[in-house]
Amino acid sequence: MALDCDVLVVGCGIAGTSAAVSAMQQGARVRVLERSPIDERGGNSRYTGGNLRMKSDTEVTDDLAELLVQTSELFVHHSLKELTLKPYAEWPPVLRAYGFADPELVAAFVDNAPEAVAWMRDCGVRLASSVNPASGVPCLETVGGGEAAVETLAQAAETGGVQFHYETAGRALIVDDDGSVIGVRARSRAEGQVTFSCSSVILAAGGFEGNLEMATRYLGPDAYRLRPVCRGGMYNKGEGIRMALDIGAAPAGQYDGFHAMICDPRSRHTESIKPWNYGILVNNQGHRFVDEGSDSRARISDQIGRAILHQPDGRAFFVYDEKLESIPHFRRQIGSEHDPFTASSIEDLATLIGVNPTNLRNTIDSFNAAVQPGEFTPVVPDGKCTKGIVPPRSNWARLADCA
Repeated sequence: MALDCDVLVVGCGIAGTSAAVSAMQQGARVRVLERSPIDERGGNSRYTGGNLRMKSDTEVTDDLAELLVQTSELFVHHSLKELTLKPYAEWPPVLRAYGFADPELVAAFVDNAPEAVAWMRDCGVRLASSVNPASGVPCLETVGGGEAAVETLAQAAETGGVQFHYETAGRALIVDDDGSVIGVRARSRAEGQVTFSCSSVILAAGGFEGNLEMATRYLGPDAYRLRPVCRGGMYNKGEGIRMALDIGAAPAGQYDGFHAMICDPRSRHTESIKPWNYGILVNNQGHRFVDEGSDSRARISDQIGRAILHQPDGRAFFVYDEKLESIPHFRRQIGSEHDPFTASSIEDLATLIGVNPTNLRNTIDSFNAAVQPGEFTPVVPDGKCTKGIVPPRSNWARLADCA
């Protein structure tokens, strides 16, 4: 069978375009399959802010490796922990069955980040020094956001001769008698069923947030309450994962994990509600259910999002008083075209939002009684906590003004 290309990339986000350009630069004939139309290419990457956890071009943030390991959130038996420091080939089968973050992969990711940043700059992606508003930690910001990065790399690929096939979704990997991958079967809006033969396939098709069946299978029965935050998420149907599993690839990572953003369900837009860590979060029964200040917002937003998902109706209310208006740029951090509910008493507020007034009153009174003295300091964890309530509050606990 004649080869259509040397490298076939499935997906056109920042991973796919980077892979395509890199392969092209090494002399490969490259094609890219992308489910979306050309003007929406880029998947979720197109809609991100494009911030990188880099203090500078040559230094990652101090907590990057720690965060990658923590996100794994999987128990590894104490008798096996030392073995995780050995090369993967020396791991016993029982350790390979765990889904935690491989220390070698984490180290490779962190160690090679500066080289990747330099490569992006060489490709024309513009980066500027900035500060993460959620943590106060320096970062690199993509000028023009994710859209600019995707378009810059895609244009570099096009200039170098990479062929893009839009509105074309990979469906299955083709293997030979030895099990080697030799191509991809795909579905094209214009041509119907198409087959691409190649020497290598790179799967960069994203996750499965646009596929409710897979989301429910992996995230549980509450998954129907989730909506893709980025418009590019509707193109992520999970075929990349399924194609690999169908030919016997080893599952890895956490299928029940996801990146969560807290959004106003009334809003047509999907900008996040960022300053939730300064007020309190209550469910629709008027009860707190999570430590809103266990760490900086940037480090725990996923945990909070998952906690909200599993509350009744998958919703929560961010309750705060006018003191928080004094925090710099507070209003600008609330991404919604709707004004907040306001009331002159807790009971009136509870009525407005459909929460049991007695429960909300008891929750706030108990919280106020548990607040410990200390100085409130936005951005960095300030240790201003509560005592004697469950769940606790570890930082940014202030008395709520209420009638």
